[in-house]
Amino acid sequence: CAKGIAAHSIPEEGWPRGTLLLSGPGVGKTTCLRDLVRTASERGWHVGLVDERGELAAVSGGVPTMDVGPRTDVMDGCPKALAIGRLVRSMSPDVIAVDELGGRGDADAVMDAMRCGAAVFATAHAGSFEQAERRACTGRLMRSGAFPVQALLECLEGRRRARIRIEGSESEEICWL
Repeated sequence: CAKGIAAHSIPEEGWPRGTLLLSGPGVGKTTCLRDLVRTASERGWHVGLVDERGELAAVSGGVPTMDVGPRTDVMDGCPKALAIGRLVRSMSPDVIAVDELGGRGDADAVMDAMRCGAAVFATAHAGSFEQAERRACTGRLMRSGAFPVQALLECLEGRRRARIRIEGSESEEICWL
């Protein structure tokens, strides 16, 4: 489902790019994030996956039951900000993935991961880019350059699509999920 987004987030040449997936509840943010993680991992990137509530990897007995790729380390049951810091310091990931950014601590941890050289794939609740920009956590991160790829997931007449903004571009791209 994230193929169109992955073309921008995980280019064939060069480093993965920080990506923020936005939408209201139930549109597919978590599913798209899982697909981006799997894709990055299958392409050879080392991914550190923060799964605070067990929704991304569904770890059972220390093993992910969802396909998150062969080079993905999962930290589950740990608060996001703490898990991001631990993964950066102990696992040296190329990419950190985290679902549902919320508060200031999450934003600080994302900024630290970015300064340490990891690209961050994340989701957040917002019904529009403008709504996300007005929220303290996501707005700060969007303005900082942490997320050069931003995708707003929408459901139109039963079909899902992503409106993708790329840093430095004046236009948006549409891809169907």
